[in-house]
Amino acid sequence: MLPPRTHKPVPPMKITAERFIDCAWLLPLYEISSAESSLLERTFIHELSLIAKSKGIEVHYIDFKEYEDPLDALLDIKHEGFKKVIEEVPHGGAYLHSGLQEPTILIFDNCDSLAPINCSLTFTLRSILTTQIDNNVKSIFIAKQKSLDIMFNDSKAAFYQSNSYLTSTS
Repeated sequence: MLPPRTHKPVPPMKITAERFIDCAWLLPLYEISSAESSLLERTFIHELSLIAKSKGIEVHYIDFKEYEDPLDALLDIKHEGFKKVIEEVPHGGAYLHSGLQEPTILIFDNCDSLAPINCSLTFTLRSILTTQIDNNVKSIFIAKQKSLDIMFNDSKAAFYQSNSYLTSTS
């Protein structure tokens, strides 16, 4: 008789911050990534930022829960760098016009407000982030699982099936 099988729990994080940085520009798999907010390790964003900056990778962060409307987050003067990256991506990649072509990570934290199917900003972001020429911009969308399911698993959604999960999915 065989011993009973024991199921190993699936770890909530599929990738570490360091591994993400090491692989993001090697694999097209990580162009657009998502993470379920309750499963994301508390230190992930901080570690990712430190490692990225040490390797010359720019990191821009917006916490959408601070805003009633997602567009207000992008228009806030304190996110000018974030907005600049998004504005320059369609013109041949981030910073192509200034000649810098620096790798960049955009972190959309608590971005549940981008999930509704009728959110035009989400469709605009999709058009920009999925058609970049130099692939120097990587995006991480962090939200509740319900919002991620709408954003990435609903066939009517802007980002339908265009993400890689950084955390386990239910």
